[in-house]
Amino acid sequence: FNQAGNGSYDAAAEVTSDTAARPATQSIAVKKPAPASAPFNASFRVAAKASSGLPVAVTTTGVCSSDGSTTGGNVLITMTGAAGTCTVHYNQAGSANYLAATEVSSDTTAQPAAQSIKVTTSAPSSASYNASFTVAATASSGLPVAIATTGVCTGGGTGSAVVTMTSGSGTCAVTFNQAGDASYLAAPQKTQTTAAREAAQSIAVTTSAPPTAAFGASFPVAATSSSTPTPARCTSTRRGTRTSQRLRRTCRSRRRSSR
Repeated sequence: FNQAGNGSYDAAAEVTSDTAARPATQSIAVKKPAPASAPFNASFRVAAKASSGLPVAVTTTGVCSSDGSTTGGNVLITMTGAAGTCTVHYNQAGSANYLAATEVSSDTTAQPAAQSIKVTTSAPSSASYNASFTVAATASSGLPVAIATTGVCTGGGTGSAVVTMTSGSGTCAVTFNQAGDASYLAAPQKTQTTAAREAAQSIAVTTSAPPTAAFGASFPVAATSSSTPTPARCTSTRRGTRTSQRLRRTCRSRRRSSR
């Protein structure tokens, strides 16, 4: 402090005082917080700002990881577990002018993730008795899908299955399930239905009737059905007069396809 004086006063003796400088305090404000909970493998972003304007370091502990960024502007966090806690830490270490900020942290509770089933090879809308078809499915989690059947069909497997129709009427239901694990919840079940229908069949004559035969003569005939190894039933009818007749043999399957 100085006063130079004037025509009436001499200059005043200088007066001084000292103030010791010290670093300023700072604080951290989280601008984009972590959620209270998040499922396994989910990602979210966080952001924080220091009152000093210095960059905020973001780190994680627990069941999560960061994308490697150390600035608090927009850091990506990924959940690495389905149970436990992910803790996000915000720090600013200070500088020559600012003291270190008090750490700010937040917790996110891990949860199992949801999953879904996609049928990649569907069951047909209808299929005949004894026919077989393939079905297949995958889960969004990558876990194997269990395939089972009920109704007028058999078959099952994991990931894919061959289904065989066991009747010519009724309904075959194919179910697709994924039960989940420590990281994933059970997937909603998917079901497909196939209506059963009768199978086609044919008759093969294994012993044919001769083109001609004398009156009163006998001859064997035989036939089988494609639906069963049991011989087909044959009947005969006569046409014409006693001295000139035509013998007609008709063969039919003894049984129809199972229903």
